[in-house]
Amino acid sequence: MFIVHVTPLAKRGPDRLSYFSARSFPAGTIIRVPVRTKEVPALVLDVEDARTIKALLRTSLYETKKVRAQEPVSVCTPARIHAAHDTATYYATSVGSIIHSFVPAAVLEAGSEQRLVRPSAPQVRRDAFQKLVLQLSKHERLDTYKTMIREALARGTSVFLCVSTVSEAQQLGEYYSRGIERYTYVLESSLSKKKQCEVWNNILRDAHPVLIIGTPTFLSIPRHDIALFIIERELSSSFKHQSRPYADARVFATHLAKESGSAIVYAGTTVSLRTHRQLKEGNAVALGAHTHTLRATSTLHIVDCKEVRARAKDAGQPFPVLAPETIAMLSECHQRSERSFVFAARRGIAPHTVCNDCAAVVGCHHCGAPMVLHEKETARTLLCHRCGASRNAHETCASCGSWNLISLGIGIERVSKYIRTHIRNAPVFVLSSD
Repeated sequence: MFIVHVTPLAKRGPDRLSYFSARSFPAGTIIRVPVRTKEVPALVLDVEDARTIKALLRTSLYETKKVRAQEPVSVCTPARIHAAHDTATYYATSVGSIIHSFVPAAVLEAGSEQRLVRPSAPQVRRDAFQKLVLQLSKHERLDTYKTMIREALARGTSVFLCVSTVSEAQQLGEYYSRGIERYTYVLESSLSKKKQCEVWNNILRDAHPVLIIGTPTFLSIPRHDIALFIIERELSSSFKHQSRPYADARVFATHLAKESGSAIVYAGTTVSLRTHRQLKEGNAVALGAHTHTLRATSTLHIVDCKEVRARAKDAGQPFPVLAPETIAMLSECHQRSERSFVFAARRGIAPHTVCNDCAAVVGCHHCGAPMVLHEKETARTLLCHRCGASRNAHETCASCGSWNLISLGIGIERVSKYIRTHIRNAPVFVLSSD
C-alpha cells in the first residue's frame, strides 16, 4: 500500500492532497482522484510507502481516501513541473493551478482516456539558457525569425513560437509553412478538441525537429528538443490570464526555458519595461541595435511644484494647483494661438477628503472606498469611483462630527478651473470619463 501526494489541476483548490493507492505512480504523471463528489485530474508530486508512515496515519484526524486502479498519464516532463513550481512560488499559488493554466483541457481529457502519445525519454539537459531581446518592425522581425528557425532546425533542435492570440497563430502558421510545411505545426484554442489532440500527438511522434506556433496554453507540450522559445509581441497584455491565478505566460516561459536549458527571445517593435530593465542591468542581451530609436525634437523641462506650494503655505497664500512657470508657458502658447495639452491623473476636484481635526478619511458607506469630490455647476457632491454611490458634499465627519473637512490632492476639475481663472478667454476642453 502506498500514500500518493498530489495537487489537483484546477484554478482554485488545495495545494496538496494525499490518497491511499495499491500501486505506485511515477512523480509527474497525472491521475484522477476523488475530490468531494467527483473525480478531478491531479498531478502526482510524491509517493511514500504506507508502512514507513504507519504511526502518522493512525494519529491522523482525517480519513484518507483511496485512488481507483488506473493507468497514469504522462503529459508533463520534469522540466515543465519544475517550471510550474517556480511560477507557482512567484504567484503564491499551487502547482496544480499553474499546470491547469498551461495544459489544454482537451489534452487532459484525452490523457485520462489513454489517447495521447507518451513523451520520449528526456535528453541530457542543455546549458544554453539565455535571455535575448529583439526589437524590430514586424516585417524585419518575421524575417529574423525565419533565419533563427532555419538555424535551429539545421542543428537538430525545435522552436516554439509563442503568440498571444489565435489570429496571430493562424497568420504566422500560414507565413512560415512555406518551405517547411512538413515540420510546421499550429496549436491554438479555436481547433476542435479532437484536432488539438491530433496535432499534439503528431508533434510528439515526429522524429524530425519541428516549428511549433502556439498560444500560451500549449507551452507545456512535452517536446524535449525545444532549444528556442520566441515570445512574439512580448509587450501584449494578452499573455496574462484574466482569471485566477492570473499567471503570466511570459513568466512561465522564462522558467521553462531556464529548466530545459533553452534560449528565450523577447520580441516586438518594443518590449515591456520589465524586459528593458533586464537589458539595462545586463540580465538580457540585445539581438542587434534597435533600428527605430525614438528621436524627440522637443525638449523636456521639469517644474518642481513642491517648493512653490511650500512657499505659498508659509506665506498663507492660496494653494497653487500649477506652478507660475507652467501657467506662463500655457499663456504664451495661447497668445501664439498654439495648442497645449495638460494631463491630470485623477477625476473630480480632489481624490481624498479628510477631517482636519481627527484626520479620518471620508469613505463610501457601501464599499469603504475614499469618496472623491466633484462639482457640477454650483453643486458639490461626493462620488465613489468603485461602486458609483454619491451623496451631498455638505456633511460632517463620521468619526468626530466636525465640519472641518478639507479636500486633498489635485483632480482634473481643479486643474481646468485653475487654468480658466489664470488664463482669461482661453478655450479649455476637458476630456474625462465623467
